[in-house]
Amino acid sequence: MGLTPVYIEYKLKSQIISIASISEGIMETTKWTGFTGWGFLPGIKSCSKTKETENGVGTIFSVQNLDGSTHKEEILEWDTKNKIVILMYDFSKPLASFADHFIETWEMQSIEGITHIKRYFYLYPKNILGKILLQIIAPFFKQSVKKHFRTMESSSLI
Repeated sequence: MGLTPVYIEYKLKSQIISIASISEGIMETTKWTGFTGWGFLPGIKSCSKTKETENGVGTIFSVQNLDGSTHKEEILEWDTKNKIVILMYDFSKPLASFADHFIETWEMQSIEGITHIKRYFYLYPKNILGKILLQIIAPFFKQSVKKHFRTMESSSLI
């Protein structure tokens, strides 16, 4: 049996971020630079679509981070009013040495003009050392997500 993933979760209630702006921001690759990282966790330098599908599912993005590392992201579930699931994979080194893939999920709900967002990640390690390293990275990842939400609320970046 494989190692259990490391779990990260962040919740937000916002009167500024709309459900539509989340899905639009994911598809608009120029907005990905709004994820600026935290501590030693790099932000995104650029993103491009390498495959686009009509319904979103199967769309693949190539991401280059500020530290030169790269990875791919693929949309697994695309319900733009409720839930979006993205697979992150094909990491370059050093992450490729200890992480197999990540699953990112956005759950969204609008209640009385307030957008309730739950964004969570499962970080899948390759080995026990990977599990330890991902547990060390997890708090930085969570702070990066928190910072990203603040950026989303203060600008048009997703």
